[in-house]
Amino acid sequence: MPALKEKRVAILGSGELADGFHEALVDFPELVLSAIGGASGSTVDALLRSGRVPHLVVLCTPPAGHLGEVRSLLHAGIDVLVEAPLATTQEDAEEITTIAERLGRIAMTAERFRVFEAVREAGSLIDAGRIGRLVYVEARRSCKLDASHDWRGNLPRSGGGVWMAYGPDCLDLVEILAGPLERIRMSSVKRRQGTPVEDEARVEADHGNGLISRIELSWNQEHPAPIARCVGEQGEILIGWAQSVVTTDRGREVFSGGYEQREVCGALLARFLSQLRRSEPTEDRGGLTLGWIEAAYISHDSARWEIA
Repeated sequence: MPALKEKRVAILGSGELADGFHEALVDFPELVLSAIGGASGSTVDALLRSGRVPHLVVLCTPPAGHLGEVRSLLHAGIDVLVEAPLATTQEDAEEITTIAERLGRIAMTAERFRVFEAVREAGSLIDAGRIGRLVYVEARRSCKLDASHDWRGNLPRSGGGVWMAYGPDCLDLVEILAGPLERIRMSSVKRRQGTPVEDEARVEADHGNGLISRIELSWNQEHPAPIARCVGEQGEILIGWAQSVVTTDRGREVFSGGYEQREVCGALLARFLSQLRRSEPTEDRGGLTLGWIEAAYISHDSARWEIA
């Protein structure tokens, strides 16, 4: 595929990631912002009727609408970068992938922690044996969010609660640090805000050889804890929003800076453009991730470990 030149891009949806993509565009002179839209399927319809159809769309709309929106965009000849989750079920995600392959287009999940440099560096430190054999990984995401006054508390629009919203990123995180998942279990959910969706969740993932990771998510509290904590037999790694640190018997070392939304969104855009240039794009993991999301929900009802 020839190098991209003067490609029109639209950012549809709202939120911190949409804002980050908007800020990151300044670093991509070949991308010209042609439209910014709100968080609804009607925005996609209006865009396609506008007569100035973009080449690329960054989609940051509520996930339950992703299948219909991405389908329409792909059929219009538009490549799409989709905020995770790619859809709300593995079946829908696989349909998106099938449509994209059939039409020769790209539909890529924006996996922010897979391009966050601190996570990649932590994975390299673990692989190099810097903290000895890894024995435990913990990931946390939390904030104060009133889902009862937000689309996230509306099940038909969100497809799920805090696990659907934050689970995909955290699954990417623990997989990079601890390796592929073998089975998963949702051990606790709470609905403190009175909505149909969970606003707190605790999930455990089994990575084999006795290695378990734990994911804790909440919309009810600001949590000062690091994004992830990796405990090894000879040390510990903390991945934080401000900085990341490795501690061993040789002392404490800051090995990476903090999370910068513009930088992460820029890395996602660069990966997206790289996919567009490939003659054979790499397979998107969005469907597999949703398989694990669904398996965790099932495990809460079955009270046992499940597989994707």
